[in-house]
Order: sequence, then structure tokens, then C-alpha cells
Amino acid sequence: MRVLLLVTLAAASIGAATFVACSSDPPAATGPVDAGNSGGDDGSITPKDGATSEDGGGSNDAGADGSCVHAPPADGGNPCGALDFGKPAALFLMTDASAGETYKGGPLEPGIYDAVFADRASGLGGSWRETFVVDASGKFTRIRQIQTTADAAPGPISYRAGTFALDAGSITFTYTCAVTADAAVTVSDDTLPYDGIKDSCGTTDYRYGATGIRVTLKRR
Repeated sequence: MRVLLLVTLAAASIGAATFVACSSDPPAATGPVDAGNSGGDDGSITPKDGATSEDGGGSNDAGADGSCVHAPPADGGNPCGALDFGKPAALFLMTDASAGETYKGGPLEPGIYDAVFADRASGLGGSWRETFVVDASGKFTRIRQIQTTADAAPGPISYRAGTFALDAGSITFTYTCAVTADAAVTVSDDTLPYDGIKDSCGTTDYRYGATGIRVTLKRR
């Protein structure tokens, strides 16, 4: 009996030492920001002291029965068919942009992506809020709101829809609908560097760069 007890305790100790929990929280953003690409159509960023980043979390891709739970809706109900925001605004972290950033591209899987991290080379303060929906046919919708400084009111909500194309480490958006606040606007195509990667828990991250910023979105 004493030998059996010792063997049991040893096995339990080994199991405890080798088990690694799979957290739903995204890892902290690390590395420099790409500072040499266009910033899109939603306004410039002005630095201001203060704030830390929002840890947005996210769920794994499949339910308990193995079925996918990330199929995007055809129409989210907002202008341009955009979905409502799925996460609180991600507060800007300051990141060194001096070394540049290499984006590797990769697959961008259909689903709903919410911004959970925002990095900016020019300083802390302000926030970035975004929910981005991608379907399997190359169409997307997006809702976005930017707070440029810690003491500024959030800017107008912008809604976009259209198609996207992937080419190595870049993604090009062609807009078929563009609304800012309550007004239709005319915008040009955007080409931005991006990564489409899976984290250690199998959840997809979509990360893209613009002028002096980097935004990381987590698929639901």
C-alpha cells in the first residue's frame, strides 16, 4: 500500500508540472510598429500621455460539439451592413517603431474580428475600436471609432463595406459603401500590411499596420 501511494503521488506531481492551461486572453502585443504605410480614411492620430491597453480576450473557434461558431452575418443592421461593436475600445500602448515591422500575410479566415490591442509609435492616449467581418467570398464589413487623445471625445463612427484581396503581406480594400457618422462619403482603396495568424489556442488573430500604428483583432 505504501509503494502504491508513492507511485500515485509521483504521477500526480508530473501531471501538474506538465499541464499548460489554454487562456482565451490574447498575448500582449510585442515588437515594433510599421510606420511606413497609409493610415486609411478615418483621420490622423495625435499623441497624448496616459492609458493602458484593453485586454479583449476571445473564444476558440469551435463549440463543444465541434461545430464552427464564427460564421459572419450577411447584414449586421448598421449602415453598410456593419455589425455592432463587439469589444470595448482598445487603449493605445506606445511601441518603438524605429526598427520597422515585417508582416507575413497569411490566411484571413471568415468570421467576426474585434480589436483587442492598439499600438502607436507616437505616444500613449486615445483608443481604437473596431469590429471587422469577413465572409468566404472576399467581402467584408467594418465599424470603427477612433479617439485621438486621452482627453478628446471619441471621433465619429465610420462604416465600410466592400471586397478585399490578399497579396503576400498586404491586404487591399475596395469600398462599395462608405458612411461616416450619418453621411455617405467617397473614399479611395486602401492597401495595408497585415498578418493572419493563429495563436497557441488555435484562435485567429488579424493584425494590420497603418502610419505609426498597429491594431490586433481577435476572431470570436
